[in-house]
Amino acid sequence: MNGDLQKLIRTLVAPMVEFENKLNIEIKEDNNVIQCSIHAAGTDVGRLIGRNGSVAENIQQVVRAFGHLGLKKVQISVIANNG
Repeated sequence: MNGDLQKLIRTLVAPMVEFENKLNIEIKEDNNVIQCSIHAAGTDVGRLIGRNGSVAENIQQVVRAFGHLGLKKVQISVIANNG
C-alpha cells in the first residue's frame, strides 16, 4: 500500500512544483499513524504548504480518503531539500 500511496501523492503534488526532479516522498507507517514526508526544493515548499496550510491540508484529506486506512491518523510534512 505504501507504494500506491507514494504514487498518489506524487500525482497530486508534481504539477504544483517547479523542480519535480527534487521531489521525494517517504511513507512511514506506525501502529496508528501514517507519516507522509514530502521533500521538495526550497522554492517549492511554499507552494505545497499553501496559504495557512491549505494545500497540505487538502493533500492530507485525499490521503485519508485513499484506500482503507481504518482508524489511522495521517500526518503530512513538507520538507525543503538542501541538495
